Amino acid sequence: MSTQRERQLMFQCEHEIADYLKQYRHYVKESCEQFMNYDVSIQTLDGETFEGTIVNVDPHHVYIRLHEPRGFGGPGFGPGFGHGGPGHGGPGPGWGPGPGWGPGGGHGPGHGGPGFGHGPGPGYGPGFGPGPNPNVILPLTLFNLLTLSLLM
Repeated sequence: MSTQRERQLMFQCEHEIADYLKQYRHYVKESCEQFMNYDVSIQTLDGETFEGTIVNVDPHHVYIRLHEPRGFGGPGFGPGFGHGGPGHGGPGPGWGPGPGWGPGGGHGPGHGGPGFGHGPGPGYGPGFGPGPNPNVILPLTLFNLLTLSLLM
């Protein structure tokens, strides 16, 4: 037995506007493709400006490698996913063979390895926080672009 629910239409874009938006998106995409691998300044409809190099364009987004990342990258919150300090688990009765999740007491000898913890160690990856990271690529929606300027 199938029940069908009624749908109440809340919004519908007019066909003329939808057609115009599709044409606009196509025009912006072609403009961005023309300046692939160039240094540009992009301003969005919200007034934000981004400077960087266009590295990719797809039917809905332009991808820009930022020149000055805005708080992306850097040392991060804490040590990252490192070798950790005291882990979870250790010698004792527990789940399966192996040395445990790291030094310390706990849930037995299963799931080997030194453990992922909040202990000392360098960690993997730059984390999130202030600091330079030359590889931040920001996707911007083509509909949201207001200006595209070539940087000389």
